[in-house]
This record gives sequence, structure tokens and C-alpha cells, in this order.
Amino acid sequence: MSQPLGTAADPKVRARIAAESGLDRTTVEALLRAATIRYFARGTSIYPQGTHRGSVFVVLSGAVSVSIGMPHGEQILCAFYPPGAMFGFPIVEAERPRLSAANAFTTATLAVVPRREFEHIIGGLPPATVIRFFNRVLERQARFAMRLVHCVALDLRGRLALTLLDLAHTFGVSEEGGVRVNLPI
Repeated sequence: MSQPLGTAADPKVRARIAAESGLDRTTVEALLRAATIRYFARGTSIYPQGTHRGSVFVVLSGAVSVSIGMPHGEQILCAFYPPGAMFGFPIVEAERPRLSAANAFTTATLAVVPRREFEHIIGGLPPATVIRFFNRVLERQARFAMRLVHCVALDLRGRLALTLLDLAHTFGVSEEGGVRVNLPI
């Protein structure tokens, strides 16, 4: 289901989008105005591996998992994205298929920004802002790549430990005696 964005993203999520992306609030608002809101039931595909990069996605609520399918059928979980995260960026100047698949880990609401609108908005920003934004994107891509390397090199127990650490870092809330991850696992 999709509809125009309107006021679907609450102010805290809008602030988190700005903080996570390195973009100012005006740019975040422009991206959200250009977006269409889409709702995804838990476990449904947001995009399959190998599809074209026609949109950028912003998590407004819920959680998204990103994985890579290996040739022998195994899925390697590479990232979890909470509200405020942007993902699915196009590759500048060249169309290449997505190397990963994204799924709604929980029921999720996403803002879907068409590639052309995304490029127009980001392309109109001051160079320092563009550099800050792409540095944030590159940092996240480096973590994604390291996660993939760890998953290929680690046994099941190691991959599970790494996944639990990622969940605690991304969705955890500190409590006395530990960290609570309030997600349906």
C-alpha cells in the first residue's frame, strides 16, 4: 500500500534522519516531500537482490533487515535499519543491480524517494554538505562490508554473536544488568 507522505514521519524520526545522514532538516523535509509512503508487513520483501536501484528508502517506523544471498542458497544477514535510517542508495552515473535484498524485519513504514528526485535534491546541496552525507554513507557501507566478511569467516555461533551485538547496538535500550532488544526475534 502506498500514499503521499504528508505527516507520517514524527518529529523524532525526522530529527534522527537528519542526525544519521548528516543532512540538515530542510533537506530531510525536501526528501520526505518527494517520497511516497509504503507499508510493509513483517517478513515481506522491500526489494529482492538483483533489482535496479530506482529508489532510496527511509525507515519511518519498524525495522528493516538487509541480506545477501549466496550462490548455494544461504542468506547472510548484513544489516538492520531502525527508524531514521536511509538505505538503497543508487550508484552515481551507472545502473547496477542491487547486491542485497531488503525485507521488513518487523511491520515497517518507509518513505520511498525516487532516484531522480533524490539525485536532484542531493545534487543541489553545498559541497560540504554533500561530502558529509557521502562520508556517512561510506562509513555505513564499510560496516556493511566488514559484517559480510565476518559472516563468511565466522561459524554459526560467531555469526549469532555478531548479530546479537548488532541488534543491541542498533535497537538496544540500556537497563540495569544489560541491554534490552525489543524486537520480535
